[in-house]
Amino acid sequence: MEKEVDTNTLEAEVVRIRKMYKEMLDEKTTDTRRGQLVEEFMKLRKPDGSFSTIDDYHIDSDCVVYYALIPTYSITAALVYADLKGIGTKESKEALLGGLKFAAELRGLIGHGFDATHDLLEAIDIYKRAGIYKWLRKNDGKAPEFQSVISKRVLEMKHALAEGRTYAGWDEDFSKQFTEEVEDFEREMYDYVWYVSYGSNLSRERFLRYINRCSDTSAPVEDKAKVFNFSLYFAAKTSIWGDGKGGAAFIDDSKEGLTLCRMYKITRRQFEEVMEKEGEKYTRKVDLDPTMQGDCPCYTLTAPSVYEETNAPCQEYFDTILTGLKEMYPETSEPLLRFYLLSRCVSEDDIKALSQIRRSEHAIKNTAITGIRTKKKHMNCIKRLAKLGLIQEDSRSVRDGLKITDYDALLYTVKEARELVDMLLIGASMKGGMNA
Repeated sequence: MEKEVDTNTLEAEVVRIRKMYKEMLDEKTTDTRRGQLVEEFMKLRKPDGSFSTIDDYHIDSDCVVYYALIPTYSITAALVYADLKGIGTKESKEALLGGLKFAAELRGLIGHGFDATHDLLEAIDIYKRAGIYKWLRKNDGKAPEFQSVISKRVLEMKHALAEGRTYAGWDEDFSKQFTEEVEDFEREMYDYVWYVSYGSNLSRERFLRYINRCSDTSAPVEDKAKVFNFSLYFAAKTSIWGDGKGGAAFIDDSKEGLTLCRMYKITRRQFEEVMEKEGEKYTRKVDLDPTMQGDCPCYTLTAPSVYEETNAPCQEYFDTILTGLKEMYPETSEPLLRFYLLSRCVSEDDIKALSQIRRSEHAIKNTAITGIRTKKKHMNCIKRLAKLGLIQEDSRSVRDGLKITDYDALLYTVKEARELVDMLLIGASMKGGMNA
């Protein structure tokens, strides 16, 4: 049976402990005074390792959080800060480890009821302000229970962000707070990040141009090939390639589709600077390992939102991506890699037009191509297929001065590209659409 607690007699003690915690962290506090605070904390230590203001935990859970855990969090965090400053004794260091163990094992930093998430964020903040992540790295393995719990809680936030499960309590959205906690944790606990490229940065020579303009020009410590389950597509316009009218590579991480990638292990600062250099088209950071199965965080970059209109890349950009693919996937034939890229450049309407042009025994007129809803979409298909080097005008149309987009123009598939055209059409017929 839960016992009643005289909160009036305990409130002042909790307030006093919070005040001492703040005093320990205050830059104006002298080391002499910090040493005195450590001595005061040691007088509050309980046999169970806590710094609780109560002796019996068979009471309301919210009282346990406030009167047992908050004091323990505050004092152990203050001892963390003191230890980082080189202040304390052998006994206070032992008390610190015992207090962290207690904090980890009683509720695992999680609060109670509708305030559970707020309580969790408060607990982490108490430790974070004291430099807990720096302390954990410096004392790796000395507080295994606490390190495991705080890592678990932050990774739960990371996973919740990836799945859009950021509402808690009174239907409050914690996405901003979760993002801040994850970023702070990763910044302090990991020196490196896996940056996943899927476009022109597949080419190592191309990616090193970014690195050579970073404050740290060290080459990636490792790079490797990996296939990810998201959809690659081309859209918008990229001014730095060709005539500036071709599309750039992006991913739609809400849509399944195998994408060939290259992972570079670089410093966190390098990753941040690469993100700055990619510009406004690549401002959304996508977490590719929300459950942290790898050895460090893993991210890629893409557009803030998915583009509705696609746009095929120019030849120079296409070839740069192909170069990177050949570097990372040397056992895959070039025709198959070209097919992989082309299949991400064409739409369902493109396939409809390409199928009719390929099936025609002779060159086919634009006007004979059917099944595309509007004239604008029709002409966009023709221009895109021509840009990709898959179709061209018949010599008779060229002689008559017709453009490839004129309705009387005669079209046929480029002879050298017919193997790729057939692969695209077969792939579309098997999948029911290239972007399935």
